Amino acid sequence: MSVTNPDTVRFDYLRKLFQADLRPALRQYMAGTLKGPILVEFDPTTACNYSCPECISAGLLNKEHIPADRIERLLQEFVSAGVRGIIFIGGGEPLAHTAMPRPIELAFELGLKIGLTTNGSLIDRHIDAIGRRVSWTRVSIDAATEETYAIFRPNRIPHSFDRVIRNMETLAKRKAGALGYSFLVVQRPCDRQYATFADTRETLISVHGLRRNVADRQEYVTNAGEIFAAARLAREIGCDYFEYKPMVDPTHYLLSFDEPLRQLIAEQHQRCKELETDTFKVIAPRSIEYLRHHDDPIEQKAYSRCPAMDLRTLVTPTGIYPCPYHRGREDKRLGTLDQPFDTFWNSDARREAMGKTVPSRDCEFYCIRHTSNLALSSLKGLQEAGVPLLDHIQEYEGIDDPFF
Repeated sequence: MSVTNPDTVRFDYLRKLFQADLRPALRQYMAGTLKGPILVEFDPTTACNYSCPECISAGLLNKEHIPADRIERLLQEFVSAGVRGIIFIGGGEPLAHTAMPRPIELAFELGLKIGLTTNGSLIDRHIDAIGRRVSWTRVSIDAATEETYAIFRPNRIPHSFDRVIRNMETLAKRKAGALGYSFLVVQRPCDRQYATFADTRETLISVHGLRRNVADRQEYVTNAGEIFAAARLAREIGCDYFEYKPMVDPTHYLLSFDEPLRQLIAEQHQRCKELETDTFKVIAPRSIEYLRHHDDPIEQKAYSRCPAMDLRTLVTPTGIYPCPYHRGREDKRLGTLDQPFDTFWNSDARREAMGKTVPSRDCEFYCIRHTSNLALSSLKGLQEAGVPLLDHIQEYEGIDDPFF
């Protein structure tokens, strides 16, 4: 059996989709017999101890949580439905739930692969469970210094940047899984209170139009000038990878880069490549590459049904949604948590609710599942036409990663 380097497929969702371990589930999907999603993104709470201005879930925060006993039943119901992986995420800060770290421990005991996205401030409270049980932990930081962190990730925790870095350094020494340093490239419309900060770092850039409905010329302040410094810090504290990604607006449309910002990011990325080793990688997701060539944030979809909705889903305190792009949208909610998840997933109500989301109409934003959806839509269409092309597509061996 050939073994694939995990760093080459960490964000290669198409290759992970065709891994050997998922082939039985794909065959069931093609036949219409898949009893549940492979992956669940799970918001145990909407509570958060940060107040980041660019948070796309700002309107949902600090309102709801799933009771501890319901979380335990949900995890068992996920397994009954055939779920193989779970990502504790938010919606909120998942580690802020008072039941932690029991949900992580139970998920592991039930055989689920576990991912965790966190702001990192509470890692020290649950270091043992995270270190031993989690397949990967991704910490959202968006800065390389305390000063920049205070501007882009405001909170009331004393010395919060230093605390998060210490937590990550400790986890790096104890982890069984991977640790990532996540950097959101922020471009915030700038008033004068940020001018001194921006000017000292040569990051105050004039931009024409952050979205299609903004016609006037604006100035913005950005953290992009710290990409390299953040990547270097990530390597120093023992992270396995550093990733940077573009910002989106509240409706999930990518905010395009003007030419000066593109050049700044390109320069920073070139410097970052010098940091890579056999054990540390710098990753720019496909959305960064998309913005290098597209000023228009629109990504048209020609298909009317999203195959990814059958293979992965989002569970939150307010119900079940097709994906994080539609988190909290009442008109897109698939169902509630009032009945067992596995029962609901195999119900006519769920199948009918899936029709609420039509990608060609509702998903014109950039979607990281688009490539996988194109592949799956084509494969299923051919299957229904009597051409079982899936049987002839290479299975990628050596990958055991349901986080596709």
